[in-house]
Amino acid sequence: MTANRSILFVLLALLAISPGAFAATVGFWSMDPIGGNPMVNDASGQGNHLWYMGITGYTPSSDTPPANLLSSGFTGGTHAYDAGQQSGYGILMFPPSQYGNDLDFADSFTVEGFFRTHGEQSLAGPMQIFLQADSDFSYGLVLNENGNGALNLSFNVMPGGIQSLTISKRNYADGNWHYFVVRYNDAADRATLGILNEDGSYDTAIKQFYSNSEIYRGSDESMFIGRETSGSSRTFRGLIDEIRFSTGVLTDGYLLASLPKPNQATGPTPVDYKTDLWISTALNWIPAAGASSHRVYLGDSFPLTLVSEQTELSYKTGQLEAGTTYHWRVDEVFPDKVVTGTTWRFTTTLAQCKFPSIHDLNDDCIVDALDLQTFAQSWLSGSDVTPYQQAADYPNAQVVLDFSEVDGYQTRDKTSNAMLNINSPFYEPEWEKGVFGNALRFDGGTNWVTKHIPEEDQPSDQFTIETWIALESYPVGDGAIVSKYTHPTAGYILGLTSYGRWNFSLSVDGNWYSCWATMELPTYKWNHIAATFHKDQGIKLYLDGNLVGSAATPAGRPITPDAGNDLMIGRDIHTDWSGPYAHGAINGILDELRIYNRTLTPQQIRAEYAKGLPLDSEPDLIPSSDRFTGPANGRPGYHAGTSANWTNEPTGLVYDPARSEWHVFHQKNPSGSFWDHIHWGHLKSSNLADWDHMPNAIAPEPGIDSGGCWSGNAVINNGIPTLVYTAIEGKAHVALATSVDGWETWQKHGHVLSDVPPGFMDYRDPYVWHENGQWYMIIGSGIHGDVGGAALLYRSPNLYDWQYLHPLLTGDVATSGFYWEMPIFLPIGNGKHILIVTDMHHDGPAHLLYWIGTWQNEHFTPDHPEPRQMDAFNWMLAPAAYVASDGLPRIMGIVPEQRAPALIENAGWRHTFSLPRKIYAAPDGTLRQQPAPELAALREFHLHLEDQTLATGIGDNTLRPAYGKMVEIDTEIDPQNAAIVGVKVLQSPDSSEQTLIYYDRLAGTINLDKRQSSLDVTGSETVHLSAPFDPAGQPVRFHIYVDHSVIDVFVNERAVFSSRVYPTRSDSTGVELYTVSGTAHINYLDIYKLRSVMDH
Repeated sequence: MTANRSILFVLLALLAISPGAFAATVGFWSMDPIGGNPMVNDASGQGNHLWYMGITGYTPSSDTPPANLLSSGFTGGTHAYDAGQQSGYGILMFPPSQYGNDLDFADSFTVEGFFRTHGEQSLAGPMQIFLQADSDFSYGLVLNENGNGALNLSFNVMPGGIQSLTISKRNYADGNWHYFVVRYNDAADRATLGILNEDGSYDTAIKQFYSNSEIYRGSDESMFIGRETSGSSRTFRGLIDEIRFSTGVLTDGYLLASLPKPNQATGPTPVDYKTDLWISTALNWIPAAGASSHRVYLGDSFPLTLVSEQTELSYKTGQLEAGTTYHWRVDEVFPDKVVTGTTWRFTTTLAQCKFPSIHDLNDDCIVDALDLQTFAQSWLSGSDVTPYQQAADYPNAQVVLDFSEVDGYQTRDKTSNAMLNINSPFYEPEWEKGVFGNALRFDGGTNWVTKHIPEEDQPSDQFTIETWIALESYPVGDGAIVSKYTHPTAGYILGLTSYGRWNFSLSVDGNWYSCWATMELPTYKWNHIAATFHKDQGIKLYLDGNLVGSAATPAGRPITPDAGNDLMIGRDIHTDWSGPYAHGAINGILDELRIYNRTLTPQQIRAEYAKGLPLDSEPDLIPSSDRFTGPANGRPGYHAGTSANWTNEPTGLVYDPARSEWHVFHQKNPSGSFWDHIHWGHLKSSNLADWDHMPNAIAPEPGIDSGGCWSGNAVINNGIPTLVYTAIEGKAHVALATSVDGWETWQKHGHVLSDVPPGFMDYRDPYVWHENGQWYMIIGSGIHGDVGGAALLYRSPNLYDWQYLHPLLTGDVATSGFYWEMPIFLPIGNGKHILIVTDMHHDGPAHLLYWIGTWQNEHFTPDHPEPRQMDAFNWMLAPAAYVASDGLPRIMGIVPEQRAPALIENAGWRHTFSLPRKIYAAPDGTLRQQPAPELAALREFHLHLEDQTLATGIGDNTLRPAYGKMVEIDTEIDPQNAAIVGVKVLQSPDSSEQTLIYYDRLAGTINLDKRQSSLDVTGSETVHLSAPFDPAGQPVRFHIYVDHSVIDVFVNERAVFSSRVYPTRSDSTGVELYTVSGTAHINYLDIYKLRSVMDH
């Protein structure tokens, strides 16, 4: 047994209830055939042989696991089972009709084995290693489920249903051998999954089930190896060997996944799994404290080679092989020991040359005499040596679009010199910097270009589409870059799925043929893509000059043309819709689009790519603020919000002290002002006042969160930014993503929690905090039977392994709804904590509610049994929160739209966020809210008054210098004998538009009057709202922020609200202090003009 293998078993034995070996081996299959059926010998001597079912015949391989992975009891045999060679109906099985239900374990058991994929298979979809099932499911192990390259173990457990644990710390579909061990501990209601890799590293996961859980046992279940059941579903594309089933298990405590790994190097650059790296790069890392030197190991196969021992924190690789996956690690050297590091991985670019040249005819990255000799020989022989000139003349071209315009609703097609119309119903088309000059921005829902193609110009024997494209996100539904088809009988489509897979598909003789690229189309970078068809060569796809896909079509047969549809650029011609938004539209920038009725050669495609090198800059994919102009648009200038289109609640407000940066994330559909295909948008700030839009952090992916990346929280775990979020994959799961490059890019780690405690509805919206060396999480749910909402409390040592404790609090449906969303829990000073939830009702709006109380010994005791409403008027909902350096929280929530859908669509964005608030507990234990003090950074012009009598109104003559649609008003007024004192904002000169915020002394209320807020009374909410308010003998302090269509109001820090108003006039900028029926005294008045913070 190797040293690392010994460590793995020693760790598994830690804290064992009883040490001991396996009670009995039920079956041990080294995959050596014995001929006929049964087919595979049982090496345990029990006679439990495997049977083969299929038409291909048993497919053994002589490639077996390497010796360094084999421990005692494993021989490797002479064969492995090559499941990847099975076609259609073919599978190994352990049938109960022959041996009984020996593998339907009632108690503890262990499964071990080895697997290796045929090369890189992380994009191949789920691949079954083994499955115990038939009419019912019991347990199974699958590769590529819950993430590309991830290993997923599932059990059908009672209670709880299907429960999974996933390891996704590296790509296990990488073409290398891996040993796995599955252990189910019936006494402890726990399962563990461990993987030992060829480089000696090991990865683990643990799953805790409910007390007295049982695995479901069917009456006729078979064990299937290498595929799901029958047909070609989930066929394992690779080798499986040395499968051993045993009763019993080494029991454990909190085991491998929670064990610390101290003294290791961290923070690799390039980040783990980085692709498209140049062939000469530098490897960087963060050292372990106290390490005297660092041993760098590197290689494209295992074992890795020691390439350097050094004190520097960077290693230059020299020239590597192109298109190759490399692994590397850093072992930290201490005076008394050497600590083995984590193995990381990167893949070099396919391009052999950093700046390819068409004149480099022998592909040695140098234009030299050999190239000139080859050129001369080709020219003398009459060969075509002018691919640049060919492209310039555009022979056999259907479409040539340079998108070189600077404005307007048309773009010129150079093949016909005609101007093609650009569909853009809500704002002027956006022209961005492209690879060559300008380029056209497509917004993901409402922008596209069409052209009629005459019958004589339809494609036939040869065809090419090529373009430069930079994507912000993938389409809401399956979309297209170019489309002209009637599926499956005619035409073609250069398609892009909602998860980034892209293809070129077309009809030949009325049948549909597809060529899929081997990887997703990258976002936030320029990509040169080309798709070709030749009747004798089939379909090919190219990315940045490299072949990334090919597919055969019937030899000698042309494309079946589509005469019934125009050519559509920027969306799928056959798409689903949400209002005016096409689900199949492209969200990104297109440049240099060419469509030819000829097949470009690989050299010509490479030449077109080389023309764009070196790329001068990265594409600017943040929508410009020019999209949101006009007084009726209402786009806020200093409130944080989405860059464009849909957002709902902010999530994950966090401060990074190492970078002196605030970050906030939010729910976002980048492709339209409607809820769907939810990403996490991302903003950062140096001061909680100035905000910059960042690239979207995470997006839906198959197997992890294909139904959307819903709300959660952001934390910093041992210096690593970490997102804890709701992943919708069939149901709600809790998932993790981390960044090791300073909040720029994110790597997902799959699901860390999938089960809901008995008696509760599904859960969502985790909120996580660190306290006393432990991580805690609350997550929103509801009690079955519509009894009331619930916030469920969990604890973890490491963010990966969560133990359910109990409900932090449950509610009553009559006072706090049947379900709670977006719970947050945090200290607010004076020994108090606050629980804030957004409740849900079957009829009626949601409310933002809170309880204040004490938190002790992992229990929360409210000071008041009934919830209280956070805002005087119920608009702000679902806040994100973070405890700042002063020990008090900053919170900011969504302030939803309150105008007609047509106006929202015309505006191009939907919903915004409140200003950040600072909240705290007053000495009497009640809640106080004030504007975050960091907002003072927004102030510019200042007007100050004090000690003045307010008899009727102070406005036009005195306050005009401070008028505006972005102002802060802070005033303290003693009502004296006035019946009403208040402030008017966004007031037009004739007062036809104005919003009133006032205190009614006689009624004892605070009021918001929006009946004259907008002249468009049909398009926005125009109401008068009132709430009880008692200043308790103190002057009334109005602290008001106005920002176009959103206002935030703080009255004595107790009556607080945010709301939306939509003035239509550009001159609705006035501010007035006023009284009704009596005089009052202005103690002070400060008005500040505030600056816009959104460059985009």
